[in-house]
Amino acid sequence: MAHQGPTVFICYAKRDSAKADEIYQHLRAAGVSVWMDRHSLFLGDNWKEEIRKAVINADVFVVLLSKGFDEAGFRQTELRWAIKALETRPPNSCFIIPFIIEPISLPEWCQPIHAGVDLSRPTSFEELILALEKQIGVGLHNVKKSVEPPPSRLEELLEYVRSRENATVFEIKDGDKHGVLITMCSDNDVRTRLYRMLAEEFGQDEPAVSIVIGNPPAQHVPVFVGSTYEDLREYRDAVQKALHRLETIVRGMEYFGSKPGSPKEECLRVVRTCKVYIGIFAMRYGSIDDETGKSMTHLEFEEAERLGLPSLIYLVDESRQPVLPKFVETGEKAEKLRKLKEELKKRFTVSFYTTPQDLAKRISQDLPPVLRDTGLTVND
Repeated sequence: MAHQGPTVFICYAKRDSAKADEIYQHLRAAGVSVWMDRHSLFLGDNWKEEIRKAVINADVFVVLLSKGFDEAGFRQTELRWAIKALETRPPNSCFIIPFIIEPISLPEWCQPIHAGVDLSRPTSFEELILALEKQIGVGLHNVKKSVEPPPSRLEELLEYVRSRENATVFEIKDGDKHGVLITMCSDNDVRTRLYRMLAEEFGQDEPAVSIVIGNPPAQHVPVFVGSTYEDLREYRDAVQKALHRLETIVRGMEYFGSKPGSPKEECLRVVRTCKVYIGIFAMRYGSIDDETGKSMTHLEFEEAERLGLPSLIYLVDESRQPVLPKFVETGEKAEKLRKLKEELKKRFTVSFYTTPQDLAKRISQDLPPVLRDTGLTVND
């Protein structure tokens, strides 16, 4: 089921795609309908026309500003369409919302709509939500003046939620903290207070909380996608689009960002926040962890096994899908990969894939039954 209501268009430079994905995930978790090219365009689309229509029909055009934004690129066309669309909006409309990624000199086109804002620091997600609330009434921060202050501690907060008629709390263990999924039928003020409290409790890291309307949904189940990266970049993109259509929360290496822990610690920490593991294996074994002698992809799989996560395993069809020689392991890594694949085939009913589209289709078919088996549902 797609998000309903006003739509936010995200415009960004390719070099800022990781930040754009982060904002996309945050907004979707907050219940906002978002249009972003890499998640909203599909094979066979007339992409230029689809983007033009998305810009014109959007309720808000969020443009991510960094030092490289003004360089040549199709985003400049998107921006021209947005500026032209602004001419048809009511006076004082907040249609174009700049989101500053790094300190910049304000572009001339932006000056009338960004006056008085501190350009020496990045825009926070909290500020973006407040701007969206002003323009389209996004419900995360619609706090009425009469609402009492929220509880000051997480334990009090959860007790408060449980006392509400239309709220349900699902606690997901994450190390010594709780990730909390809260669903409710209405009561916008409650959602606002919960979001703010949990944001303070967990910080602005990868969302530890999803607050959504309706019954407990599979749409917000966190799914970890494990694989090597450079050889499977197109495959991962196709899989993410498929998972976004199912409205799961996708977690994987694209969203790690800069963290204080080691790469291995971060990988395993994120696996522990998920409810389903998807393993995609081709002809690379991956980067080796010095301590264990195993690849990060291998360790992610073992952590999912240790946690007992429902797992879907996909192996490249070596007889039907050509693989570039540079993406084929040799020597010791090749032997480790062979043994891992043999283990996977013994322990799982694996599926063999060819193209990115073939893999995405298989996952779209396989995941909903797994979610139903865990007591969740999804509109597939």
